[in-house]
Amino acid sequence: MLGLVAALKPLVEQIKLLTSQIAGALRDHDDGAIFLSLFRDPKSVVTAAELLAEIGDCRNRYPSAEALAADAGMAPVAVESGKRKVACFRWACDKRLRNAVACLADSSRHRHPWAHSVYQSALARGHDHPHAIRVLGRAWLRVIWRIWQDQSPYDPARHGNLQRLLAAGG
Repeated sequence: MLGLVAALKPLVEQIKLLTSQIAGALRDHDDGAIFLSLFRDPKSVVTAAELLAEIGDCRNRYPSAEALAADAGMAPVAVESGKRKVACFRWACDKRLRNAVACLADSSRHRHPWAHSVYQSALARGHDHPHAIRVLGRAWLRVIWRIWQDQSPYDPARHGNLQRLLAAGG
């Protein structure tokens, strides 16, 4: 056991150092504040950096929120065969972006009233947990796309659906 602890200590120190470097690079980036504003916990810099790295800073890359959702694997894909048309899970996507958005969605459903409402609504419609996370992730991507295009950090006071939910007493 002591040998295992001795082997892990340098790895833990290296992870701390790399996380610190990622945090510094994210804060120095022009869009860093946009992605950091999505997270309450300052320790979430790795997920914020992953979102920034995968989405990038070229605003023309995603002309709409739906294009971003499709690339992130949060939008279903239509499969048609004769008279039958069904929506299926999108396998062809940026998997690192999908994982980062799913991490944001899963963590936000616990602390954000709007995210909790979207998640619970998806569960009430009969979706399982992974599908409900994708529904919430797609909703978050609409918000992310808007603040990314406007180049302004997330402000709950400007989030229309959150304000409607709070006004209704939710």
